[in-house]
Amino acid sequence: MGWLSDGLNWVRDKALDIGASILSITLGTLFHYLYIGTVYTLNAFKSKKRISDCLIKVMEDLDLFPSDVNLSKVRIIQNARGLAGDGLTNNYTIYISGKFDEIESLRLLLHELKHVAQYQDMGYALFVITYDYQFVRYGYTSAPLEKAARKFADDNEVKVNDQYDLDCRLVTSPNSPVFKQMIIDEDWTMLLDL
Repeated sequence: MGWLSDGLNWVRDKALDIGASILSITLGTLFHYLYIGTVYTLNAFKSKKRISDCLIKVMEDLDLFPSDVNLSKVRIIQNARGLAGDGLTNNYTIYISGKFDEIESLRLLLHELKHVAQYQDMGYALFVITYDYQFVRYGYTSAPLEKAARKFADDNEVKVNDQYDLDCRLVTSPNSPVFKQMIIDEDWTMLLDL
């Protein structure tokens, strides 16, 4: 009968582990919604920035995101209050703890944009539940969704920055805001129609 008792104890322990996991995920998800709600409330009246059209074009040309991720819908709130870290993504809204500059903050922006893509890929509820499960199970730095976002930012920062320099900063690029302003200032607007 000892083997039966041992077996029942093992089943009970596993059930308690599963129950604890379900409770942890449930509490984690509840905390997640409270956290997002708090951050949203604290920043509800702050102005939102867009990603520049030139940077969006660079990322589209580099084919960094699936076509269903609409980067022009992304809104960024800088100097956000209530954040536990540098940034937080809630669907198409990105909260940044400091001042936001799309190139100076490029690594953080790419990291958070990866989360935007994850939201779109998984759907809102599944993303939140999966993220919370991974946070409880592995911790923040080892959670697979976080590791994927860090890797994405690491792999693409230099590539995006270099292409941004070529397309958006150089005066000779037709996409460059500097180039367009120079044409307007010199009244060469007919060149914009080329």
